Amino acid sequence: MSVWRNTKTDEITVACSGTELSWKDLSSDIQLLLGSTNVGSKELDGVLDQLESDYPQQKYDIAAHSLGTAFVENERQEHSRNWDEVFMFNPASSPAQNDAFEKQYANNQQYSYFVNHGDLVSANLIQHMTPQTLENNVQFGSYVWSPVAAHSLTNWYPEGIAM
Repeated sequence: MSVWRNTKTDEITVACSGTELSWKDLSSDIQLLLGSTNVGSKELDGVLDQLESDYPQQKYDIAAHSLGTAFVENERQEHSRNWDEVFMFNPASSPAQNDAFEKQYANNQQYSYFVNHGDLVSANLIQHMTPQTLENNVQFGSYVWSPVAAHSLTNWYPEGIAM
């Protein structure tokens, strides 16, 4: 997790990364794959609690990639009233997850989704998106053959920018 504050505009953005090579993250990925819809992050919850305590009444943006999107979705009920824009990059989903959950998650009008048709991790979520969501809330990346490349954050920034 990281929190960024623009000192000129006072806008705040919370960034939540995807899977890191740790047992905790890999375990969360397996839970998602097997259908869990309650994969959370105590770290993200703590960051959001602290942010909302330090900056009461201030809306903030939140951006997440892959597993991080599941963490954000898990915090929606408690924290979304404080969110301004929400950016979901290559959102995590699984065919084993409950369809009602997937439909709600896939059509949240507060979210902007960034997906690639070649991304297996987001494929099930795309299937549950309504025409309205697809038209108004989704940005599709250029198709790539490699499932790894299709799931990469490199879909969403210009070539030549170093991470």
